[in-house]
Amino acid sequence: ENLDTGVISRAPDAVFLGFGMNDGALTPTQHIKNIRMMIERIWSALPDTEICLVTPMLANSEVQGFYSRQYHLRAAREQKCNLPLPYLQYNRQ
Repeated sequence: ENLDTGVISRAPDAVFLGFGMNDGALTPTQHIKNIRMMIERIWSALPDTEICLVTPMLANSEVQGFYSRQYHLRAAREQKCNLPLPYLQYNRQ
């Protein structure tokens, strides 16, 4: 899996976990569950690794079709997975 080979096997000091753009078909609950799973797997293997969540840039509201599927990003941004993590946000929407 990408998380194992691309992150955990490299034992980084810090991980910037960008989320959202490829999850347009997921519900907010599924989206947040996936983020929490990745965080928990990283911390289980690498308990001293710092994790920072990074939001994607949201599509322009005038873009038809794509913008309407990004409601889950707002929900995830608001909940921030209920974990004490640093959080970088590109948009103020």
